[in-house]
Amino acid sequence: SKALARFGEGQLQLSVASNGMLRIQNNTMLFLLTPTQPIDLTVRAKTDKKDAVKLANYGLDHWLILPRYVPEEDTRLMLKTCYRQYQQYSKVQTMLKNNLISLLDTAFPDANRLFTSPPRTDGSEKWVDFVAAFWHCECVCGLSEKAFAAKYQKWCRKHGYHFSEDKALDIYVSACGRFGVMPKTNTAKLLVEQAIFQLRATSAALAALKQE
Repeated sequence: SKALARFGEGQLQLSVASNGMLRIQNNTMLFLLTPTQPIDLTVRAKTDKKDAVKLANYGLDHWLILPRYVPEEDTRLMLKTCYRQYQQYSKVQTMLKNNLISLLDTAFPDANRLFTSPPRTDGSEKWVDFVAAFWHCECVCGLSEKAFAAKYQKWCRKHGYHFSEDKALDIYVSACGRFGVMPKTNTAKLLVEQAIFQLRATSAALAALKQE
């Protein structure tokens, strides 16, 4: 919301609510009103126009004592913007991760608990990469123990993970002890793949922001 008042020839004074990015033109005096200042913007019918009138009146009444807004340095502004984006992506990542785990509970229960490796610097996680290849418990228990161990070793080599025969056995036993409520169909696979794709994209964005 913006409210305008002219003071002197060629000079424009603005009283602006603090709710986002600001652009300042030449010959403009800007005063930033934050939510902590004693101005009541509560109205029965919430409109920007009514808020603008209140902001204008407040600016006119207090314009002599209002501190002038000084733009932040570019570095500080970018840091704040990156932090806001990081917070947003973190929330989205948590939501997408919970969504994927919820899907896996019907296809490959506890698949997200098979590995405890921390995320890599690029944001990828071992359990997410694993379920991208073995998205249903039948993808594991449908093979013989030896066949799965060989396939798991090939997968580890492809993604740069350490292979362990004991770990392969643990995964095989765990998968064979689970039952997928969701049938192993192309549609079910598509749902899991899409959930993984969205999570990977968000995790990669978070990792990129961390490096900044």
